[in-house]
Amino acid sequence: LYLLLRQRIKHQYIEMTSDEPKVTKQFILEHLEDNEIDLSLCNLTKVPVKELALVQRGTRLDLSQNHLVSLPDSFCTLKHLVEVDLSKNHLPQLPANFGQLQSLQKLDLYSNDLMTLPLSFGSLKRLKWLDLKNNSQMEAELADIAGLCLNEQECKECAKKVVAFMHKRAGDVERKRQRELTRQRELQQEREAEEQREREAAKRAKAELRKRRREEKEREATEQRRATEEEELADTQEQRGMKDSEAISSSKRNRVAGCCCTLLFLLVLVKVLLLLALFNCHHFYRSDECQRFQQMAHDKVDTLLATLGHGLDSIKQTFK
Repeated sequence: LYLLLRQRIKHQYIEMTSDEPKVTKQFILEHLEDNEIDLSLCNLTKVPVKELALVQRGTRLDLSQNHLVSLPDSFCTLKHLVEVDLSKNHLPQLPANFGQLQSLQKLDLYSNDLMTLPLSFGSLKRLKWLDLKNNSQMEAELADIAGLCLNEQECKECAKKVVAFMHKRAGDVERKRQRELTRQRELQQEREAEEQREREAAKRAKAELRKRRREEKEREATEQRRATEEEELADTQEQRGMKDSEAISSSKRNRVAGCCCTLLFLLVLVKVLLLLALFNCHHFYRSDECQRFQQMAHDKVDTLLATLGHGLDSIKQTFK
């Protein structure tokens, strides 16, 4: 009778005010009975996690029939909770780390807007009772596994099946993630190997380019050295030829000079002989004989002069 009276007084108080109450530790303690914290019908829009954490004695939490649209991640720090009633709220999802509530044995999610459950839900190994009915947006596969939850036994079966299903799904997701990570690592290794091959190819190309440039420089140096040697050889040959030609010209000049001297000597000798002959002819022979001798001498001198002219022409041609 006391509990019924207290519940009726509470409902009457909530009907009198629609404002969300200020939740303090004192407020929590006022709603604590044995080990149950009854915060149902309190018009709550958020869970007072900080205040609930101060009352570790309350292992059973009733948040039903409020206006909750989300649970904070910090809610999963209340690891002392054994039973949680979140029925008749507007929760579209549970926190991703909901599986941290390892002590949870009973969970009521009746009449919410849940579409699925977090993968960590499979870690709730102690969960013995679960109610998921009247979540109209729940995914079909999960709703079929949960069943109707019309009685105590079905709710127990629901807890067992859903935890196993979510544990399997988490394993599948983890394996898929591992495969994806493996594939990404393989792709990364392939990219790194390709980059390494490209770097090595670029390195070989640079080495080949340096080698070609070095060979070109060596070839140019060799050609330049060869050209220099050829020029030096040509200069040497030219100098040698000039020396040879100078020697030949000097020799020719010497020979020509000798020939000229000989011819001049002969010409002088002939002139002297003619003068002597003419002198003797006038003193010892008749005048007609002297004239014939003089004529003959003139002919001989003309012949000698012609020969000397031919010799001078030859000398001129030689000098040219």
